[in-house]
Amino acid sequence: YMQTLTKQQKITLVRNDQNKGVSEAINIGLELAHGQFIARMDSDDVCQPDRFERQVKFLQEHPDVDIVGGTVLIFGEDVKQWIPEQPTNCGIVHFNMFFNCSLIHPTVMARRHVFERFRYPTDCPSTEDYALWLQMITTDDVHFKMDNLKKPPILRYRRHQNNESKTYRHKQQQNTIQLQKQVLQKIGLDTAIINTVTPYLSNFDTIDSADAVNHLLTTIEHIEKFLLRATHFTPSEKNQITTEATKRIGQISTLGLKFFTNPSDSQAWRKWLTRGSSNNFMQFLNLINTTSLPTTTTTTKSNNSVDVKRCTVICFSKDRVFQLKEYLRSLFLFEKGNVKIDVVVLYKATPKFIASFEKIITLFPQVQWIEETDFASQLWKIVKSASDFILWGVDDVLYYSPFDLSAPIQILNNSDDVLTASLRLSPNINFCHPSNAQSKVPSGIPVSEEGDRNTSSDDQNEILKFNRFEGTQDWNYPFELCATIMRKEDVVSVL
Repeated sequence: YMQTLTKQQKITLVRNDQNKGVSEAINIGLELAHGQFIARMDSDDVCQPDRFERQVKFLQEHPDVDIVGGTVLIFGEDVKQWIPEQPTNCGIVHFNMFFNCSLIHPTVMARRHVFERFRYPTDCPSTEDYALWLQMITTDDVHFKMDNLKKPPILRYRRHQNNESKTYRHKQQQNTIQLQKQVLQKIGLDTAIINTVTPYLSNFDTIDSADAVNHLLTTIEHIEKFLLRATHFTPSEKNQITTEATKRIGQISTLGLKFFTNPSDSQAWRKWLTRGSSNNFMQFLNLINTTSLPTTTTTTKSNNSVDVKRCTVICFSKDRVFQLKEYLRSLFLFEKGNVKIDVVVLYKATPKFIASFEKIITLFPQVQWIEETDFASQLWKIVKSASDFILWGVDDVLYYSPFDLSAPIQILNNSDDVLTASLRLSPNINFCHPSNAQSKVPSGIPVSEEGDRNTSSDDQNEILKFNRFEGTQDWNYPFELCATIMRKEDVVSVL
């Protein structure tokens, strides 16, 4: 088959006299390449028909960008197809490169001058691409910029038992840590801090000490300062770098709370409070004694002024009319309890979808429809006029079995230590697709074992109480908006 390819004018077949390894093979190809743009790909992946067209067009329209990657569709035998998220915007791509490789190697296209200056290192098996990108972004006289195309994917990435990234995963992880140590040393971070943080850089969920949290804060700010000194980033890209640094500080702050008696004892937490627009949200979290949430006992209260028979559903939607229709259909179909629900949809329609929204509005006259013009102020008004309990919704959620809101609302009303009630989480949710990582599922305690609920035994057996600090990923994120019930007073405090 390979010989038949040589009959095509656009294909040159090069045969090495021996196995020289991936890096050396690519370098040989780079020596022979003469095009203005050079693209990478592996033999077992499938290129989308418009990949090269999209990447060439992007590089032509963005002359300041030197390297562009893109998203992939993961596929293979016994592999569920999915599309991992990839960072876009040069500032974000460069910042994230210090934590994980933010370019998927077989999707990369670069200008020829990039490989006239650099070649792939031959001493980093399975991480040669990561080593190359880190070298580029930390070389003083090099101002190459990297970015990723947004979805749709430009490549179908095959996963199977013989994938190098799977066969040599442990070695790949060790090489990654070594590369991160070298690059952090190169940009001037203290050696003691480097040795502390590198085991956690690629996965914050593994943080296991207060020292790790504090040293990661120092590392994040050091990387931020290093990139902000660069002269080739635009003001917008520098803002993205700062935003991404704030996000990372927020991650380590919340994950590290369990190591501090009080949130204010955490340097990272205090730093997060001073950065950006999340200040009000963080101040609210500071009021909650999150580090001492009990897991087997509850503190009950009696609040006769709260209406436990009514709930406001607040749903957000933008241009996804079909999904929104199914969300509303399934909500009204499966909500079977005695709680009256008032549904409000805050939506935004671009010109292409205005007619579709007009149709769906007529299908659901019982819904209050509010077209978004000023999100913050409109949301504030909706919340202020809402019932004592709020069920959040987004247009890509689908209910598939009957549910009763009365039991979780009773629990929220009676228990100070319960922050939210999720209709989505269950013990079988053990993988987080946006992070492409396994989730640690906390141990759940059936509410019926606590013996102080005024709900039926059937409802109690379906409800588990858990300490979110025992879990990771979705299980350690209390304010998700897909299908979570919250007290109105808590939402008001956040806003």
